[in-house]
Amino acid sequence: MLTYPNIDPVALSLGPVQVHWYGLMYLFAFLAGWGLARWRASRPAWIAAGWNGQKVDDLLTWIMLGVVAGGRIGYVLFYDLPSYLAQPSEIFKIWNGGMSFHGGLLGVLLAGLWWSRREKKRFLDVVDFVAPLVPPGLFFGRLGNFINGELWGGVTDGPLGMVFPTGGPLPRHPSQLYEAGLEGLVMFVVMALAMTLLEYIVGVVSFKGFHLRLWDYSKQWGNIQGLICPKFSLAWALLGAAYYFLIHPRILHAIDWLSRNLAFSFVIGLFYGVFLIDVVYSTKLIHRIKKLADENEVIVKYENLKAHVRSVHDRSAQKASFFFPLRSERPLNEHLRELRETLEQRRRTGGKKHAG
Repeated sequence: MLTYPNIDPVALSLGPVQVHWYGLMYLFAFLAGWGLARWRASRPAWIAAGWNGQKVDDLLTWIMLGVVAGGRIGYVLFYDLPSYLAQPSEIFKIWNGGMSFHGGLLGVLLAGLWWSRREKKRFLDVVDFVAPLVPPGLFFGRLGNFINGELWGGVTDGPLGMVFPTGGPLPRHPSQLYEAGLEGLVMFVVMALAMTLLEYIVGVVSFKGFHLRLWDYSKQWGNIQGLICPKFSLAWALLGAAYYFLIHPRILHAIDWLSRNLAFSFVIGLFYGVFLIDVVYSTKLIHRIKKLADENEVIVKYENLKAHVRSVHDRSAQKASFFFPLRSERPLNEHLRELRETLEQRRRTGGKKHAG
């Protein structure tokens, strides 16, 4: 078992002014993100896209406000609203800890959306630029949680367990340290790979099975068969993170509530039943459309073949009539019989003339 270091949450005291480690971690996170963003904006590709140092400073200022305001508001609303309603002044004491990742992420997205509209840039382009700045922020944020002794993990008897001051007498997982190393980079990599793989499978099935190309990334850098590309993989990673942290917990809470309210669950089950029937019917309809398209393709090919044969036959007939202008549609044996009769008649006529 490891020993919790019991770090003083106050890093520096200057008379009545106290600088907390939690606040410093946010400062380090913003500095790391700002340095990385400045470096990205200096790359030729981003310069060509209209990015520069001034735009980076402006964007990160709004993102900083979104993180702090959204994270704090999210924590107040989602975790301990009654206590903060009883003591509203505690809402502004951010140095005591209490920031919600869900609220911070929502604040960043709203700030980025507002800034992209103001600067007349595509929101996905802004998200693409900001995405690599997130892991360093998560890293320093989780270190701040560890120093504050909050957000510890479950009880464990393993070698990595720690007894936290606010976590009771039993050792717990230092989940803040796990998340500092894994929540940022690994989370985004896994989500990006999973969603990219799903996108590739859907693209292949729709194109190979139904001859439909639902999207085309052929003009995007690093694309594979025009079905996936790094740019949209990053976008999927952010959307996956938003679902995992914002939507998925609500779904679990709703499922728990439905399990305790069976009557309402029955109504929801009816809706899902209708949805399932619609999916089955749509699948059958797509199969029928595909079958009809295949049959029409065969018919079209057959008609084209008939037209080609007819064209060749007509050209051959024209060539034959050029060489044999007296060509007839009558059988050859009739021509021969008529020719023999004509010759015999001429012979008889000639014999009579000689006899006279």
